[in-house]
Formats: sequence, structure tokens, C-alpha cells
Amino acid sequence: MKTRGLYFLFALVILGSLVAAVFPETPPPGNKESVIIQTMMRTMQRYHFQPMDIDDDFSAKAYDYYLNDLDGGRLLFTQEDIAKFAPSKYQIDDQVNSGTYDFFDQVQEVWIDRLDVTESYFQEALAKPFDLNKGKEIKLRDEDAEWAKNEK
Repeated sequence: MKTRGLYFLFALVILGSLVAAVFPETPPPGNKESVIIQTMMRTMQRYHFQPMDIDDDFSAKAYDYYLNDLDGGRLLFTQEDIAKFAPSKYQIDDQVNSGTYDFFDQVQEVWIDRLDVTESYFQEALAKPFDLNKGKEIKLRDEDAEWAKNEK
């Protein structure tokens, strides 16, 4: 019984090696981040249980998901920021295929700037003592809220 299992395992290893030799996967050109994203997208197209075409529809979904993931509460980005990002909404697929990530870099840069501004607001607010007995309310925003008109 044990030898039969070993033969089966050996046969699988040989078969896997043969398939890898016949169908080699060449890595895409580019820097490390470019290779990782392109390989991930290629794998998603081929082996995902619900393969998606990497097209403008995919770009729009990725755009919305990414912005909601970074700022789902609509607390950091402003309408002006979203207007700057909007031209890239249908270009993410093209950027991924070409190995450039201008949209993601642009969003990341603005996000880091907004976090720095937010940190200064928190430092200012935390410099004063809190009185939790005043009975004030706090209103949180959600994904269905509009983006803030400005930073204030």
C-alpha cells in the first residue's frame, strides 16, 4: 500500500515537471512592483473561479473599490481630490498592462498628505482636556455619503 502511494506521488512530480517544462511561464518585464501586479492579474484572468476581463469595466470597479477601501468614511479625500483622480477611472487596466501605476501613486501621495493634515487636527484636539459629560453627539460618515467639498 505504501509503495503504491510513493509511486503515485513520484508520477505526480514527474507530470508536474513535464508540464512546467512544456508550458514555461516567462515573467513580464519591468520593476518588482510591475512584475508582481502583472503576474497577479494574469493569474487572476487564467485561474480565478470567476475570471474577469481586465478592461474598462474592471478599471471602474477597481477605482471605486480602492477609493472606498482607503477612505470609506469619506473623511480624508475631498471632491477636488476625486476630480483629480477621475481621469484615471477607466485607465487602470491600461496602466496595469503597461506596468505603470500612476493612479495608485497619485492616490497614495494625496492620502499620505491628508493623513499628515489629519494628524495635526488630532494633535490640536488632544492638546485640550475632554469633558465627556457635555452630552454632545458625533456623526460618522459612510460609503454612501458625498465626498467633502474642502479640507475643513
